[in-house]
Amino acid sequence: MNNKLRYTIWISIVIAFGFLLSHCKTSENRPVIKVGFSQCTMADEWRKQMVKEMKREAALYNDVDIQIIVKDAQNNSLEQKSDIEELIAQKTDILIISPNQSDPLVETIEMVNKLGIPVIVIDRIIETDLPFYTIGGNNYNIGKMAGEQAQKLLPYGGKILVLTGLTGSTPAQQRHEGFEAGIKSNESLLISAVIQSDWTEELAEKQMIEYLNNNTEFDLIFAHNDFMAKGVIKAFKKTNTRLKPIIGIDGLNAPGYGIDMVLDSTLRATITYPTGGDKAIETAYKIYKKQNISKQQELSSILINLSNAASIRLQRNEIELQQSKIDRQIKVLSDKDHKIDIQKRQLKSVFILLALSGLLVFIILFFLSKPFIANINK
Repeated sequence: MNNKLRYTIWISIVIAFGFLLSHCKTSENRPVIKVGFSQCTMADEWRKQMVKEMKREAALYNDVDIQIIVKDAQNNSLEQKSDIEELIAQKTDILIISPNQSDPLVETIEMVNKLGIPVIVIDRIIETDLPFYTIGGNNYNIGKMAGEQAQKLLPYGGKILVLTGLTGSTPAQQRHEGFEAGIKSNESLLISAVIQSDWTEELAEKQMIEYLNNNTEFDLIFAHNDFMAKGVIKAFKKTNTRLKPIIGIDGLNAPGYGIDMVLDSTLRATITYPTGGDKAIETAYKIYKKQNISKQQELSSILINLSNAASIRLQRNEIELQQSKIDRQIKVLSDKDHKIDIQKRQLKSVFILLALSGLLVFIILFFLSKPFIANINK
């Protein structure tokens, strides 16, 4: 076989296998939506639940592959700015942010806006006129509901100790303003002290132990979340002090929190505050699909006390049971789809290999035919 014939055969083989490889790519894969989530902290169960809801919602969409990249700022605004820059560098399609504080992120959001990346702000608000989507509860109304509940618990007045979230975070500001409005009609109700506990159970416990040891008088505690309320309860136990009425916010159906605390009477009431994790992913999907969606989505809240805590727990337990079954079914279907996809690609590869083998045989036989060789030897 001369060099010209050998060269022609090798070129044919290379073209054939190039054709094979191009058709063995996962062309059936769903389009990927890369969602970056800058979480202010993952230190408490409520924040972890938010991420769980995001991942659960992402699994429900069969026509796209929603990939969620989570960054934990650990209650540090500078770290959160760095996290957002990293998410941008990773070419995220849509950015979800739960701000640690509002003001430090304004400049960063302006930069993201210039890059044309859609932004969904969840749980908290960033004070800027730039367009972005917001998802969260009405913190002012939640604070007002807590104030109205305080009036019912102290109809003849009294002193109230308030444990707030992080200064500069919009929920802390709005919940406090709402609470003041909620107790305003009873002039005998006074806020005797405000302690900034930064949303954390550990800091609330430490501060409350110091406060109780000073023998300062008060009649009721309003904690801006149930985690700080739990820290307060621990402080009462450690100082052997009689527990005072406590109102919290979150209403988690998690062991030892929210509803459990109401049922064991360590909390007089809590107000639900949905994480909105599922809504954030639903919004991201609709943005990607260019569907109409409201820029502001308000999540509803209800007051939980002894009169409804048991029934709400039963309802939530049933919902979580059904959801766990759905999660298992989604996993089973996903595994089956993956296996079927592999089998389809394998079958397709076999057919292509057979076709290419036949083509190569035809090419080789053609090149080895007497008329062709005679032409080459001329």
